[in-house]
Amino acid sequence: MALNLGQISVGTAVTAVLTVPPGTTSVLWYNLNTANTIYLGLSTAVTSSNGLAVHSVPTSFQGAPTSKGATIYGFSTPATTTLNFVISSGQ
Repeated sequence: MALNLGQISVGTAVTAVLTVPPGTTSVLWYNLNTANTIYLGLSTAVTSSNGLAVHSVPTSFQGAPTSKGATIYGFSTPATTTLNFVISSGQ
């Protein structure tokens, strides 16, 4: 099992933020800066209308053993802020 935890700076332009590995995976993320909102999605077309808003309450999801993994894209508004994350995988 691999455990990856840390922080990443998310800017105001849409960029690749995280890579979720394939297979059995658990992902948790949160944003402690309540003045800024981070929006995440599965493509570079993520917006405040279609993206998942990341708040200070941790949000998590699990990947199935057959999951192919994914690149998570995102941006922050109105200013750059920090995304905190924990990724646990079976690799």
